[in-house]
Amino acid sequence: MTYRSFDTEFWKDPWIESLSLPARAVFIYLWTNEHCSKSGIYEITIRRAAFECGISEDELNTLFTELNERKVVINSATNTVWIKNFLHYQCRNKSFAEAALNHVASKYPQHLQGFIEINQVVFNQFKCDTTNIPLTPLKPHLDHTQTPHSGTTTLTSNSNSNSNSNRSAEAEKKHSRRKSKKSAAPLSENLDRPPGNNGQLEPYTKSLLGKLEAAYQIKLTKRPIGKNCKALSELHESHSPEEIWAGLERMQQDPWWHDKNPDFSNLLDKQQQFLGKANGKDAITPRSTDAPPRWHPKQFPLPDKTKYPRCYKEAAMGNLVGANFGCEEEKFKHIEEDAKLRDDMTARGYNPNDENECAQYDQEIHPNDAELPF
Repeated sequence: MTYRSFDTEFWKDPWIESLSLPARAVFIYLWTNEHCSKSGIYEITIRRAAFECGISEDELNTLFTELNERKVVINSATNTVWIKNFLHYQCRNKSFAEAALNHVASKYPQHLQGFIEINQVVFNQFKCDTTNIPLTPLKPHLDHTQTPHSGTTTLTSNSNSNSNSNRSAEAEKKHSRRKSKKSAAPLSENLDRPPGNNGQLEPYTKSLLGKLEAAYQIKLTKRPIGKNCKALSELHESHSPEEIWAGLERMQQDPWWHDKNPDFSNLLDKQQQFLGKANGKDAITPRSTDAPPRWHPKQFPLPDKTKYPRCYKEAAMGNLVGANFGCEEEKFKHIEEDAKLRDDMTARGYNPNDENECAQYDQEIHPNDAELPF
């Protein structure tokens, strides 16, 4: 996921003040969407942009006309967008500036001169040489059977022809790598071959990860496997595998964690709560396979979601434990009805806090009943 910086001075710009509300929204979209490059110059079709903005193509063309030229250059013929001040607000280091410059030089050479002139302050700030482009050689996919070449890349006609052949070779390698990943065995079958520990998992780690997959009915990917392996190695220093799994079971029954699918990394962060000691005694003890889970005495089961939907929502967030769910459900129901009534009064132009206006509202809604339904 790519993050974009948003300057608080944005709304004080006179040009922004002159734009209509839809035009402001489209302008923000143009430099925050996933298609935007580091240079602020990228290609996107009118159809795609209209779909992502949720408006028609005709409406988007009208807004493009309002935005075009001053801070945005939009070429509908080539489907190209250029946010002129993008680099000024988004660039934070020299490598970002060099990458943006190389991108424009390689893909949009017709905009290179104007791009350098507009962003000269940025290039001077990070001491980028704009006279010798590309600033750094492009990094091809490494072939581990050969020794990487050293030196710099020069822009010559021969290098261009060689680069085309290299690109086709790299594309074939990339395709073969993707194919090999798709044909690989399921990750659950490769639990004994993660990085580290000479490619082997401890037996207890593999067993606990298998239990986690069975509990959530998922297949763990490489990153969660590594994260959970690291957590288990730390937990195992002071707790047995049975204690670790019992702690995770208790965590799953906790009202706050109930619907968040906690794993061993979460248990590591909350081990004092779910694996700690109370009054000098172990908070949990290993249990036999046939015995029921040992939950914390202060934990209460969640209410029936179908019978008490409002209580279930509050209990899942940890706001309600061990209550009379029937009474609490009625209380939450009255609160919701009161909120709806107040919203309806406000929508009709009445003040819910004024007794006279409440009486007028009651006369309008219940003309045959003189008593206020509060």
